[in-house]
Amino acid sequence: SPFVRSVFLSAGTFDTNNQTLTTFSIEAANDSYNKILNLGSSTVNLSANSPLSLLTSTNLTFNAGTSQINLSSSVAAIAGTGHTFHIVSFTGTSTGTKTISANNSFFELASTTPVAHTITFQGNQGTIGKWSITGSAGNVVTINSSSAGTRRNFTLTNFTSNIDYLNVTDIGELSGNKFAVGFNSTNGGNNSNVYFAESPPGGAFFLF
Repeated sequence: SPFVRSVFLSAGTFDTNNQTLTTFSIEAANDSYNKILNLGSSTVNLSANSPLSLLTSTNLTFNAGTSQINLSSSVAAIAGTGHTFHIVSFTGTSTGTKTISANNSFFELASTTPVAHTITFQGNQGTIGKWSITGSAGNVVTINSSSAGTRRNFTLTNFTSNIDYLNVTDIGELSGNKFAVGFNSTNGGNNSNVYFAESPPGGAFFLF
């Protein structure tokens, strides 16, 4: 796939034309100029420490399409609020804290990083369709809030399945019966509707 050092969108339209794009980062300028980012069905591989910075919400039209965004940095970040993503996956093999700004929605939120790492929500989120973040024995994934004691909420639209070895603190799921994180996960406290079991109440026959 082509490599572009970085993408900085200050005005106009950037369209990936359904191609695979490998770059350090994508940033949309936080200014008054109208801009459009179209990802179509592209796979976008980002590797910088703050690889996805879509700070402008009022002047940015972001069309995620059916794209998959892979964030491989040890301290990967999604900066920007109010956006709707298709698939976002934390990849790579590094430990570290990955952060997600407030009020974003995801068709699927995933992590394929095989070692222990942390995913921190900096604010409440919208909907998450499929939760594909799981740890493994000896490689626990921590899910928490950027402000200890302040719960970060989101709404799942599908039941979780095959999720385990998470350490969950200050997380709330608003649908009430879909977020099961496995028997080997740890309850760090101040969670709501997070079930430390293989399936949520009534969800045993609804796993996908």
